[in-house]
Amino acid sequence: MEITKARCSVTLDEVEAALRDILFGSDQLVLDYVREVAQGVGKRLRPQLLISFADLLGNPDPRTVMNTAACCELLHTASLIHDDVIDEAETRRGLATLSSRYGNEIAVITGDYILALAFQRLTRIRDFTVLELTMAASKQLGLGVIEEVRYRNRLDLPEERYFEIIRYKTGALFALVCEGGAYLGGADEAAMALAREFGMSFGLGFQVVDDLLDVTLTQDKAGKPTFKDLQEGRITLPIIHAVSVDAEKTGELVAAFQRERSDDTAARVREWLVESGSLKYAMGKAEELFAQAGVELERLMPMCGRPQFAAGISDSIAQVTGSVPKWVRGKRG
Repeated sequence: MEITKARCSVTLDEVEAALRDILFGSDQLVLDYVREVAQGVGKRLRPQLLISFADLLGNPDPRTVMNTAACCELLHTASLIHDDVIDEAETRRGLATLSSRYGNEIAVITGDYILALAFQRLTRIRDFTVLELTMAASKQLGLGVIEEVRYRNRLDLPEERYFEIIRYKTGALFALVCEGGAYLGGADEAAMALAREFGMSFGLGFQVVDDLLDVTLTQDKAGKPTFKDLQEGRITLPIIHAVSVDAEKTGELVAAFQRERSDDTAARVREWLVESGSLKYAMGKAEELFAQAGVELERLMPMCGRPQFAAGISDSIAQVTGSVPKWVRGKRG
């Protein structure tokens, strides 16, 4: 069946307007901090997936979709503010982080306040299922951060535990937007479960790709500092695989980079990740996860009220995998 793109019930511009309405309605005490948060606009991939799944399953109420998408993005935003505090990050998306400008206390409280704003707006929807799904994802996200901190700088992190961590920290939020979108589109429990499984597979693949980008892109191409994961002690899939190939060599190269944090030591780590087959291994895992997401989307199709919206969801997979440099994907040119 040929599937063509269709016009969504809600645009990202409308979600952006809802985000600003929520944030700029803040109390004067925090308004200056919240305005700075509003400047750091990301790709809005999560809201787009929520909208696409809502439209795929049926004819959702646009206002409910818009507000739910905005609140899910605020959940993500608050988690990034807290991550920056934990990681002592100075910049994000080319802008100074709240913690670097105003200190950790202000940043943590602002992140908490944004979470409160999101849940306050969600309560206006008066839909217990939406609230329950969002709260469950928020809980999982917190567990993922705790586990990530516990395994910081642990080169003995098993691959299975790595996937458990990113399942909570990244997968849960993607599962939320896909399942939540399907619910708003009128999906039954079986369709919601498939949407959730798609979101989880997509989210895991997304995180593995993000790991790859951190060690394969230059700072100019990435538009942000690279090798941040190793700088901040996060052990990602390429490093885990490299340890399985040669733990001693990987440990020496990582220690040298963390000690010097120079372009030369970063280049040596990257060269080893190529030589050990670790980049190829991680890319293969990402492709497997996205292929699984594609299978789950196909299984969902017979339950969809408007299958023409599947094209946009498939495009999201291509967009993420296409962000990886061609030399890592094994493509020429």
